[in-house]
Amino acid sequence: MANESPAPPLARRIPGAARGGPENSTVPVLPDALLERMQAAVTAARAARGDRVETGRPQQPARPAAAPARTEVPVSAGQPGQLWPPTTVPQPRTALPPVVVAPVPVATPAPPKRPGRTARSRGPRVAGVAALAVIVIAAGVTAAALSARGSSKSPGSARPAGSPPSPGTSASPQTSPSQAAETASIAARWVDAQVNHDVIVACDKAMCDALAAAGFPGRHLKHIWPNAPYPSHAQIIVDTPLVDRQFGSDRNAEMAPQVLARLGSGDTATTIRIIAPHGAAKLGEQLKANQRQLSAGGAGLLKNRHITASAIARKVLLAGRVDPRLIVVLTAVASVHPINIISFSLNAADTSPGIQYRTANLAPNDPAAHMSGTDYLKFLLTALGAEPGIYHPLIAATTKSSTGQSVFRITYSAPSPLNLLGG
Repeated sequence: MANESPAPPLARRIPGAARGGPENSTVPVLPDALLERMQAAVTAARAARGDRVETGRPQQPARPAAAPARTEVPVSAGQPGQLWPPTTVPQPRTALPPVVVAPVPVATPAPPKRPGRTARSRGPRVAGVAALAVIVIAAGVTAAALSARGSSKSPGSARPAGSPPSPGTSASPQTSPSQAAETASIAARWVDAQVNHDVIVACDKAMCDALAAAGFPGRHLKHIWPNAPYPSHAQIIVDTPLVDRQFGSDRNAEMAPQVLARLGSGDTATTIRIIAPHGAAKLGEQLKANQRQLSAGGAGLLKNRHITASAIARKVLLAGRVDPRLIVVLTAVASVHPINIISFSLNAADTSPGIQYRTANLAPNDPAAHMSGTDYLKFLLTALGAEPGIYHPLIAATTKSSTGQSVFRITYSAPSPLNLLGG
């Protein structure tokens, strides 16, 4: 069919040189057969889109309103230039940027375990468990041997000082667990109520557990491990039957000669002791000097015209048996309003002779103060509540004495400080 256009026929166009493709692109020389196939592919793609094509004069495709987004494919040697509209042309993998795709977890059935591999991976753990089992069995055999050796002795036979204890709880073998637990609970409540929570208390495991349950701060409890040295760095030791068997009575009397309280009886008896880090002899010297200070302080307190004291209270003050904190605080309170000291009292029975009285019982009102009972009580509470540091009492409240008399009680925590008054 003849070409009716007066213009000369167009030369063969190289694929990719049509308008809309990249400008000024360098196209490599390709064989004619390949170029014809590529041109045919372009013509077929345009025909599929509805473009009108005339022989010898191809029509330009209509431009869409908005060009679709496309990905530029770089031109490399040996490949044709970019085609527009784009056609599916294989591109080398090396020319594309790397794409990192996160793996998608797929639930697949676990493969069956191979006995050989499992045995190798769990071998060390099984070996560790086996070794632990051997240790536990050996410990059980040793415990049984020690128990049999201890049972062969008579119940009243004495153990040498410093000998290791037999395994068990704080109580002796003749004591039922309920009796031991009851005594431990009583001792724990006493320590929590009477001992300063800032001091270190040494105890065996059962007693430490009871103290923590009673409310004593766990960070200030020192567990006495079997075969451990004497806890001379602590201030208080709870001497249970187990602790006594571990260190021996002589060792306890040497390192903790002062007894704050004895609780329980028989095989469950528990003693609360004050530890002397430098031994009983050194503590004895300190106690004598401290008693002289307290005696002088008590005599000075009795000379205060604002203080009235009973005969028994005067005797205890002059003997140097009153806690130095009480002497200081009572002097301060009497400097504001008169006070009447009814008595001093210990905080437990069966204590050592050198233990100071940490409780003072005052009259809830003093006629010399010329105040109502309510105002006088408010004065005492305000004055004692304002005392700082170690002079802040553990208890300051009205209560009943052992004789049923109404008193205002002031109590300080154990242990009493040494050399507080100086001199």
